[in-house]
Amino acid sequence: MERPIIVNEIVQGNAINLIESHVEKTRWFKITYYHKGQGKEVTRYGNWDSKCRVWLTKNDDIAVCYLQVDENNKPQGYRTATNVIVIAGKPKKKLSWDNISRLN
Repeated sequence: MERPIIVNEIVQGNAINLIESHVEKTRWFKITYYHKGQGKEVTRYGNWDSKCRVWLTKNDDIAVCYLQVDENNKPQGYRTATNVIVIAGKPKKKLSWDNISRLN
C-alpha cells in the first residue's frame, strides 16, 4: 500500500488535487468515511475511472465520487463519500491475480 492520505490533515484547497492524483495512480483503493445513513465510519474498496471526481460541496466539505468494488474487484456501482477520513491505494502493477481480500 502507498502512504495513505489522511484527509483532515490537509488544507481543503489542496485536497482535491492531492486526492485525484493519488487515486488515479492506483489499481484500487480503500476509502474510510463517516456514513450518515449508518451513523458510523465505514471502509469501502474503490476504483477510479473517467466518471469519478472530487469536489467541494456547498458546505465546503470534500466529496469523492468513486466506483465501489467488492473484494474480487467486481463493480458495485458509483458512490459518493463525504466526511472522508482516509484514502489508501494499491499502486498499479501487474499481478497474476487481483483479489483485494488477499492483499490486506
